[in-house]
Amino acid sequence: MVNYITEIHMEGASSATACSPAMIHAVQHLIEKCLLFYMDREECVSCLQSNASLKPAITRIVWDELEKCNVEFFAAYWRRRKQLISTRQPPPPPPAQPSYTTDCIKENFLQH
Repeated sequence: MVNYITEIHMEGASSATACSPAMIHAVQHLIEKCLLFYMDREECVSCLQSNASLKPAITRIVWDELEKCNVEFFAAYWRRRKQLISTRQPPPPPPAQPSYTTDCIKENFLQH
């Protein structure tokens, strides 16, 4: 991304819950990782909440600010994501796992 945000204002946030520039930068970096997988905003929020223990509100605010600062990038991103999703085929089913019985194991591996 070209434009980075340096400050966010959380409505109703006290100074104890305000985000430092370093925190904002870290969240931006994590969002960029999600963008590599063509996640949408809520997929990214969920991913960062479960994997990085980030509060959803912080991720949403940083995402929204990034979209405001990078309009052209996100327009292209959403077009490309839509294209990928429309051409994506469902993954093939996993191969069937053979079921081995004890007799089969005895016959094949425990022969003297």
